[in-house]
Amino acid sequence: MVVSKELSEFTYNDQSVYTFTVRNYNDLSIRVMNYGATLLSVRMPDRKGTIGEITLGFDSIGDYIERTGASGISIDPYFGATIGRYANRISQGRCVIGDKRYNLTCNENSINHLHGGINGFDKVIWNFQTFEMKKKAGVVFSYRSHNGEEGFPGNLDARAVFSLSENNVLLFDFWAKTDQPTPVNLANHACWNLADAGQGSILEHELMLNCGKYLPSDENLIPTGDIIDVHGSPMDFSKPKKIGKDIRKLPDGYDHCFVIKKDNERLNFAARVHEPGTGRCMEISTTKPGIQFYSGNFLEGVLCRNSTKTGKYNGFVLLTEYFPNSVNQQNFESPILYPGSTYHHYTIHRFFIT
Repeated sequence: MVVSKELSEFTYNDQSVYTFTVRNYNDLSIRVMNYGATLLSVRMPDRKGTIGEITLGFDSIGDYIERTGASGISIDPYFGATIGRYANRISQGRCVIGDKRYNLTCNENSINHLHGGINGFDKVIWNFQTFEMKKKAGVVFSYRSHNGEEGFPGNLDARAVFSLSENNVLLFDFWAKTDQPTPVNLANHACWNLADAGQGSILEHELMLNCGKYLPSDENLIPTGDIIDVHGSPMDFSKPKKIGKDIRKLPDGYDHCFVIKKDNERLNFAARVHEPGTGRCMEISTTKPGIQFYSGNFLEGVLCRNSTKTGKYNGFVLLTEYFPNSVNQQNFESPILYPGSTYHHYTIHRFFIT
């Protein structure tokens, strides 16, 4: 398999922005870039053989850098971005490690720390190295986050490996090391629509989550600390059901973290999505304990590809992660990485057609 590299016309902080494309023999392809270690595109056939785009994204690389919506107001849907140091929310930007308290940037309504802060890993240029093997190919991105960046302690050396295989597996493989104790929760924020991105609602998609419990949250989407059984509630995706079946029983739709059932200590099946009209399917397995299901509640008016305005519920995110605010919840698995240890998390997406 081969990786093709292209220099874009855009720069960021006087650094060049490159894009990379990998295709396999099944007409599945991915496109990524070194700005934000971002997944720009995933294209795959439907059951009729018609190739379509299944991730939401912008028209040009410049749009990713500017991140402006239809109204011209700056917004941030994080399409395909690598999120770090910490994916999801930390309440009030409060982080206590041992007897030390750290104040992280609060970039969500000046209340919470969200997805790494004002200039998180999604808004920096990553170093890169491509690799090509017989049955898979991809890009290794690397970035050094310096002590104090967005309020986080310690220098963190992070690596994000994106690869595509001949058996239709997209791999996100994250690594990190630090010289001070620091929270680390790396993830990719791809926004999916298996019916062809930009072609309408995701409410007819059938979703199954291998999760018997979820984390209820407060009005600021911070988990309360409780872990609740999903049985009989709108949160119950233990058997496949349409995303739209119970969505209107919730105030704004889904934006909740679910607890993945562990069959072993490493890689566990987390989710399956099926789009009946095209036959496209996606299965997700991960080494992380949680998966955040977001149903595109705040996508209204975002300008996407072909200058198309998205609507509410036009895309969904399945973000594999440590639980939100886990740095402040003693009953959640700790996200603290210590010197001498290595952070390693990987998530695989397997695509197929029925």
